[in-house]
Amino acid sequence: MIRKTTWSPDTCECVLEFEWDDAVDPEMRTHSVSQVKKTCADHEGIASEGVQFTSVMAENKTKNQVMKKVMDDFPDLVDEVVDENGGVSKKFKPGIKYEYSFKGKGENRSIEVDFVGVDVLKKSQIEASLSLGGFEKGLNVKK
Repeated sequence: MIRKTTWSPDTCECVLEFEWDDAVDPEMRTHSVSQVKKTCADHEGIASEGVQFTSVMAENKTKNQVMKKVMDDFPDLVDEVVDENGGVSKKFKPGIKYEYSFKGKGENRSIEVDFVGVDVLKKSQIEASLSLGGFEKGLNVKK
């Protein structure tokens, strides 16, 4: 069955409706835009809804992947939290905050990240780790 959902990322103010076929295995499933309900100022002028959807999804994914990589590569910055079902998740230790912002407009915005509460030496290590992890293009770690 074709499913639809409306989604607004935490990286911009766009509102997108996308669809997928729930009969397809989640590992093989693709999502496609069915309608752009709202275009934010940062994504105005993008040639097509498909390009806008891809751009917004990529920005959100990059923001999440950067956070995950830092949490995985720098366990001294995180605490593990066990939920009531025994599941384990990670969160930054008290006093450490992950902040991000995007620069530019259109489909090629770049991301700037900051790890508030982390010293400059550790931020340099984070930047090196992210670069080795393939995040060097369009990424800046604030120091």
